[in-house]
Amino acid sequence: MKVSLEKNHANQGIAFKGYKPVKSDLGYNMYEFNYTFDDHNYDCYLELCALVDDGNGNYKNKRALKNFEKGTESFKLQCGPNRISLPADYNLNSDTPLGYHYRLTEKGNPEHTLKYDVDAGEIIDFTEKGMKPHLIFNVITQKRSRGTRGGSAILAIPDSYNAMYAYDKDGNIVPNVKYADAIKRTKHFSNKVGGSLAGIEHDLDAGYLNQYSKIFLTPFATDDSLTPHSYWGKNFFQIAQSLGNIDNYASLQKKLFIRDKNLVSDAALCNEGLEGVHFQHVLKWGKQSYAYHWFRADLDQGPFGLGVLSKRKNFISHKIINSPYIFTQQNSGKITWKKAPIWNGKGEQGEKYDPKSPTYIQVIDKELIKGTEGNNNTERLKNYRLSDTGNPYKKVTHNDTVILYSHEINPETYLDNVKRLNKLNNSRPDGQYFNLLSYEATKVLTKSAYFNYEGKFEGNKEDWDANVDVAKLNYSFSNYNSQYMKDHIPIEERNDYKAMIARHTSEVKDYAITSAQYWTKKTNQILNLYVAQSLKGADPKNPDSIMRMIREGVKDGKLPASLELAVDKKVIRNVLTGHYNLHGADTVESFKDITIQNMMDLPLDSIELGDNIVSVLASPYLTKRATSTDQIGVSRFELQKKDNPHLMPEYKRAYNKMNKLYEHEMSDFAQDILERLDEKLSREQRLYSDTNATKYGKYVLPIIAPEIAKFAIIKGLFPDAEVKIKPDGGIAYDYDKLKKTSFQALEIYPTCPEDEALSLIYRLKGNDIKRKGIPAISENDRKLLTEAIYKMIEGTNLTSFKLAEMIVDRTQAGLDWRIDAAKDIADKESLLSKKTSFETSWNQVIDFWKMFADNIYKQNPNSYLVAEITDVGKLYDKGAGWASNRYYNQKDVLMKFLRETGVTSAANYDYFFTDVAGIFSKSYEKYEDRGVFQSTRIYDLLKKKGSDFLHSGPLDSILYSYNFVDNHDKPRALHMMALDSQLFYSPNLNTYTHNKSIHSVEYKEKEKAYRVLNNKFFGNVEKQDVDKFNFMRKSTKAVAMGDALNNAFGRALARLEKQGTINGETRDYLYQAIAQSISDLANGKYLGKSFEADAFGTRPFDITIETVIRQAKAKHEMSIDKKLENDLKKTTFYMAIDPAISKLLGIMKFLVSLPGIPTLFAGDDIGATGYEELTRNIYLQNRSVIHHEWLEDEPEGMDFIKTHKAEFDAIMGLRKRPELQALNDGAPVLLQLQNAKFNQDGENKEAQLAAILRHSTDGRMTVSVFNTVGVTHDYDKYNDPGKYPVTITHKYYDKDVNGINLDYNGDEQTGLKAGLPGGTVFVNAANENEKFIVKKDGNHYYLAHEDDSPIILKDNTLNLYHVPQHVQTQIDRLNKLQEAIRSQAPKNEHTFRKIKKMAAADKTSFSGKSVQLYNPQYNFVSNPYAQMKKTETGSKLSLIAN
Repeated sequence: MKVSLEKNHANQGIAFKGYKPVKSDLGYNMYEFNYTFDDHNYDCYLELCALVDDGNGNYKNKRALKNFEKGTESFKLQCGPNRISLPADYNLNSDTPLGYHYRLTEKGNPEHTLKYDVDAGEIIDFTEKGMKPHLIFNVITQKRSRGTRGGSAILAIPDSYNAMYAYDKDGNIVPNVKYADAIKRTKHFSNKVGGSLAGIEHDLDAGYLNQYSKIFLTPFATDDSLTPHSYWGKNFFQIAQSLGNIDNYASLQKKLFIRDKNLVSDAALCNEGLEGVHFQHVLKWGKQSYAYHWFRADLDQGPFGLGVLSKRKNFISHKIINSPYIFTQQNSGKITWKKAPIWNGKGEQGEKYDPKSPTYIQVIDKELIKGTEGNNNTERLKNYRLSDTGNPYKKVTHNDTVILYSHEINPETYLDNVKRLNKLNNSRPDGQYFNLLSYEATKVLTKSAYFNYEGKFEGNKEDWDANVDVAKLNYSFSNYNSQYMKDHIPIEERNDYKAMIARHTSEVKDYAITSAQYWTKKTNQILNLYVAQSLKGADPKNPDSIMRMIREGVKDGKLPASLELAVDKKVIRNVLTGHYNLHGADTVESFKDITIQNMMDLPLDSIELGDNIVSVLASPYLTKRATSTDQIGVSRFELQKKDNPHLMPEYKRAYNKMNKLYEHEMSDFAQDILERLDEKLSREQRLYSDTNATKYGKYVLPIIAPEIAKFAIIKGLFPDAEVKIKPDGGIAYDYDKLKKTSFQALEIYPTCPEDEALSLIYRLKGNDIKRKGIPAISENDRKLLTEAIYKMIEGTNLTSFKLAEMIVDRTQAGLDWRIDAAKDIADKESLLSKKTSFETSWNQVIDFWKMFADNIYKQNPNSYLVAEITDVGKLYDKGAGWASNRYYNQKDVLMKFLRETGVTSAANYDYFFTDVAGIFSKSYEKYEDRGVFQSTRIYDLLKKKGSDFLHSGPLDSILYSYNFVDNHDKPRALHMMALDSQLFYSPNLNTYTHNKSIHSVEYKEKEKAYRVLNNKFFGNVEKQDVDKFNFMRKSTKAVAMGDALNNAFGRALARLEKQGTINGETRDYLYQAIAQSISDLANGKYLGKSFEADAFGTRPFDITIETVIRQAKAKHEMSIDKKLENDLKKTTFYMAIDPAISKLLGIMKFLVSLPGIPTLFAGDDIGATGYEELTRNIYLQNRSVIHHEWLEDEPEGMDFIKTHKAEFDAIMGLRKRPELQALNDGAPVLLQLQNAKFNQDGENKEAQLAAILRHSTDGRMTVSVFNTVGVTHDYDKYNDPGKYPVTITHKYYDKDVNGINLDYNGDEQTGLKAGLPGGTVFVNAANENEKFIVKKDGNHYYLAHEDDSPIILKDNTLNLYHVPQHVQTQIDRLNKLQEAIRSQAPKNEHTFRKIKKMAAADKTSFSGKSVQLYNPQYNFVSNPYAQMKKTETGSKLSLIAN
């Protein structure tokens, strides 16, 4: 074993107080420790101990560890980083958990121990009462991510994020002409905005995402193009076509790498959508399908009911695609049919039948169908071209539309259904037959042997989390299985049944884990190849020239700026001399074995072929699927060497033939290509020598062999498949055409599942005589593939790839993961019904995600993993978790999950999600208001004797906690802060208030609702009128929106009057119509029709403002010219959401300054609003289009949005400033509460403010103070900390001191136990001219201005930083480099102008209906106010303005 020679080398890179996993200059894993203390008065020693698990995940024993080099159990820490190699220094293996703490002694007297201390993070107290500090330790579990990249993050839904851009057929990013229509649509359950990965990629190029280190995306690797969110998994090995393809993904990853960012993929692995390839296989073959037991299904009870039909029915219809019959319904109701003509593949297919394509049934919403696209035998619809009815309140919930589900069906089955419908119609009274396209007919005609289209209920299968259009994957022997066994399986066969289910659950787990393995490995290969290409011709004997190449690459924007600090000449020299710890060439020696191994590593289900082919490629007949836990994540090649212990008898024949195909036909084809390639390569690039692979070959073959395998299978099945060479090498395919391939196109008509698999193998095996299969791949195709692969590696050498491996690792690049619904791996339903204990269920959760994390870290040891874990308390109580010997309390549940799985952190719902937002606003999830006096709330959340977030998990789980205040499953923050959320959720409208005071909350809410619903916004109302008003079926959501809009319109009109845009008479005239329109909409009335009034309260503000004006024009005779209308809309929108934005800015300032990864939900920074029920996905208004055109110039642009966007960017960008690096990865120390004095309306007041110090091991520090003075919960008022400036002071021996108190408080366990060196200088991050100095008065440490002048705070946060001089030089260099990179980004693109011109020139390119913003029945006149009626609202509107 190699041992690092650099145990105490002080790396000048970025580190943090506490411990941090780092790489030595030789590439070995080490830990870096540091402690914050005043080294003029103290010495500090690190002490380590090995921990022993008691079998229940609890540490009960310890063994002190001795440092072999020092010969002592105490390791003296120097100021700055202190590196330790656990194997070399302490003879500790990588599986052993350990504890550590710090021992502080008198300066120069190591025997005089003054105190002990620990870091934030998990703590083990061997005294159990904390009375002996030398027995309290922090805990380190080594099998965790080695990634330490913190920073700000953004969460984006690709469909709605910057849909202004799209990919063309060649993968170029171009303006999306459909965006002009998309911004007019109202989001609902079955439509899409139309965005893709192109929007993300464009914004990376443009520098619009510079402030972020991580980009969280909702799922993209699910092949779900049916839904806009892509959560209904279809195939975890493929990109959703609607979002892009594998080539687009590769391009995106390269750009992320160049900009030092990580993509966080959403692992939504608990379910499969109804169009999933495995579920489709079950729908086709029933209980014969290999995947039948992948789901909790019972076909013995009848066909599956697919819950795709909504409760409202009048708009539901269907179409048959590619039917051999043409159906016509006579006036009598009878349906007749005739044979459709056969399509020969030329010209338009029309109603002709293509026997080489499947027949599909598809459910449709007639109200969203345009032209003939809903007719039978037209193309299967991917999206509704109409998308919107033009009435934003028409499609409100999932009960108002249907998603375009489609399934393959036997055309003869459909014909039989038509015959049944005829019989049914014959039995009905004259004239009352069911129309062929009606809902009733749809239910009859969509029946098949194994499925029916049904309403929203589970039908003989278990769905995921009550979502009836998604089937739950079976990860354990479930309550469903237990009940089935009890009802159907004889006692003597039950053990066999359990074993069978266990095998299938292992297949499911293997499918999920290998998909994540694939994407993690694929990403690393993309990046390694890219870096190797960027370092072509690297001279293995000249580290200086390589260093120059790297720096030039950074300067030219081809390599990441972090390389300036992550790599130096010493590291490069170690790589060149072979001393650096690399693993790229760690593989078998045989050239043929390496080739076969890496061809086998290509998941067959990752090949973008048609669904009915992929469902077979994904099967255990052809693909390795584990049948026991120890086989999960193990490769096909490894298991083959062990004689395939996973194989079940039913799969053996086909699977072994597939292995033979790899060993012969595919191997022969690969050998031919590689021999051709080798002839083109230089001597140093040879892939093999004799029968063994060269070191260069060992690096290259894992990248190119899967390319060869994919080409062989595609061309072996479809010789005419279109291919071309990509600009940087490799093969690009026409993915749209490939996805339309099918068994029918191959003229394969299998009789059983095994026959499907064997037929594919025989077709691939082929022979060159019959010109079929892999052997018959043409000479031209072989030449093209050879040239494509040559272009991939042209100019690279072994040094290029070795450097690439080192660079990708040291920059911590690669794919990260967010785990969706982590707890749902367990059988939650069984637990809730008290048939399974919490301990059993939670052990299942931990076991699976530990396997997941272990397999990810094998591919990328730096990967960041964050788990979404919700409702643990409910499950703990239901499952009697309190009775467990393993989980002491709810906090222990999450602690053990993080410790034992190795998952980095969890989505922070428990600490910051509700509480930080609750400081700045009323709750936007429920009827709750905690008030504005919460100055100590952050302190209480963090402190040990409070909620104790700082010790809620391992240290890295604190530092990289996923922090946010809204997301795609929650209400938009701005939406709920822009209205009275108490009124929105009020339970009081139907409360008896006759005996209530007019000052009671209940009555006030009813009165406000009464005013909105009756257009009595001004003047007095009688209490008796309010009390007797019937509020039944009135919507509090609509009332809250009406109240907010009345306020916003009133203030907007007053501002327009003040600006001279309108006069008082015009103002009153407009308000009269607008007020009545608001009342109409709050009552659920719009353009003469009724609707569910909740919709008014949930729609984004820009839409509700638009509809109020439209209603006023259409129903209340309001006449207004276009310019004034546009001004009124924009001003009202400003008035409505600007105060809310001030609150959200404050929230994000808090999150950026707190430990964790502060995450902004994309759109919050661009004024996006819209409501969603808590995790129920009913309205989806939080996923509406994000209006990037608002950031452009007039007329679409909005200056206040642009201003606030810049503010959000600056706040989130604090985490990108090198001098503030401690905010990202510095271990936190909670300081004492800081006393703040301020004057509010002439009255002197005091508040106590939370403060945190964070410290990096290279000496960088930050101090953050959290100020809540100036906060308001009134929706129409601003968060304005500058209105009441606070002065930070504290008492020391009855003396007022202007400064931040750093002293330790033993009772509260806050502050610094050993102070800071006196004279340490801190700088205000918001004002570099304002400096602070650490001062010492006796034993008292504090941070103050040099002249002790008052510290005045006028913002929600104060962030100070300290940078040691030796680090400042690096920061200056890095800042200069980053500024040069930023300057390369394009500015002022005016893309929307281009889109409008393109749309005007080519209206036929729109995919949906162009919804008119203005009502066409009203003409705009030059003097619209000539006949205005006088109103009496002028003085009242003036009150609103004031």
